[in-house]
Amino acid sequence: MAHHTAEIPAELDLTPGTIFLEDDGSSAALHGVKRTGDGIVILHPQPSADPNDPLNWPRWQKCLNFAIVCYFTLIVFSILSVQTITWSALIEEFGYSITALSHSYALNLAGLALGCVFFIPLALMYGRKPVYVFTSVVLTAIVIGIANQKAIGDLYAQQVLSGLAGATSETLIQLTVADMFFVHQRGTMNGIYAVMVVTGNFVAPICAGFIVQSQGWRWVCWYNAIFMGIAALLFIFVYEDTKYISSSLRIIGQSATIQTSHQQEEPTLGEKGTNMTTSSIHGIERGSSNDARVDPPEIPRHGYLRRMRLYTMSPGTNPPMYLKHMARPFILMVRLPALAFVAFQYGILLCWIAILATTQATLFLYPPYNFDSRGIGLLSLAPFLGTALGSIWGGPLNDRYALWVAKRRKGIHEPEARLHGLVLPLITTPSGLLIYGISVAHGTHWIVPCIGSFCVGVGINSSAVILVTYYSDAYREVGRSVYRSVPSTLW
Repeated sequence: MAHHTAEIPAELDLTPGTIFLEDDGSSAALHGVKRTGDGIVILHPQPSADPNDPLNWPRWQKCLNFAIVCYFTLIVFSILSVQTITWSALIEEFGYSITALSHSYALNLAGLALGCVFFIPLALMYGRKPVYVFTSVVLTAIVIGIANQKAIGDLYAQQVLSGLAGATSETLIQLTVADMFFVHQRGTMNGIYAVMVVTGNFVAPICAGFIVQSQGWRWVCWYNAIFMGIAALLFIFVYEDTKYISSSLRIIGQSATIQTSHQQEEPTLGEKGTNMTTSSIHGIERGSSNDARVDPPEIPRHGYLRRMRLYTMSPGTNPPMYLKHMARPFILMVRLPALAFVAFQYGILLCWIAILATTQATLFLYPPYNFDSRGIGLLSLAPFLGTALGSIWGGPLNDRYALWVAKRRKGIHEPEARLHGLVLPLITTPSGLLIYGISVAHGTHWIVPCIGSFCVGVGINSSAVILVTYYSDAYREVGRSVYRSVPSTLW
């Protein structure tokens, strides 16, 4: 990768995604590479000597930045998930049909599926911060608009736009994690991110149910607008962009077009957009010993105003590059089957979330359940508990397992080792879906479908965290905007 200051020796170069993650210091070939404080775990990617490099930030600053994007994720998924809780109130006030409301939800998912195709190229070219700021401001305005809707057409338009803007919380967060954290930390960070996702998906509806009953459905929107407005202010005045351009690349200028950050920005497609192989991608990703790197002995930390600037433009950025970035996910899914597999699996997981949300909001309104908004909201507690357990399994436990496997393999870490953790969701997801579907179809006691949704929650979140971390490890430079390109509207 382009960020090396201590290059991994060429004689130890491995297949794409495979790295030396652990070494006891006995290997002379690995002498000089940067490691964790205990000297055992090798840092990937290797940080530069620049204190402005996000990999070199102090822990408190990494945690602050990550906390802001986690808060943003929580509110985004709250906005996207609470809509089904308000359906009964919308039916009563506007006379909307269940079919029309289901269509609005489908439009929202369509926006989620397509949003990253438009926004991630901007994040790669101009930095993460402008995209975060823009989408948080837009979402604030959209939620205010939802509270003031007059007809079903208004709701349709607002749901499409909220899906498009909210899509950044599906992919841009992983890009931010890769900017700041090392390979051995990413499973844990993605697990924390997943907790925020499921909290927004399943805890927010619980709160929304009580708000609808006590204050009216519009206050669900007002609270979300307030919280998202706070996120916009945090992004403007507190969040520091994690896109990093080394000082050497600023000097090199035009020659740095294909190499713009420690997590090398998306490699440019060839003229015809098809002459990219896995090996060529990996070559750009890892960089080489011939990379022009000149780290000054002492680089001052940027001041507050410099750190808070709204964009960080890559050298050589131009409009055609945006179109190439938009096309890349679709081309790469054809050329790299592993990425297509991850994308398809993630899309299916989103389908299960959509199924739970829509069936709970409709089927439990009628006999034999006759739940009100509060009851429907409380149904989300079971999948939330399941997803919390899944986050632990797919996050910190998966990180520990990956380190354990690397130690057994003489320090070599292969991303595929993370996929061993899919054994648990392979059991819990289908069994949970069967329990949930059969019990609801037969009108059994509500605790039975809750057991099913709990099992589904375990499978959904553990799978999502493992898959996201796997592709981040295996295809760090090409996978960021790919998996969301498989429409989550398959259902």
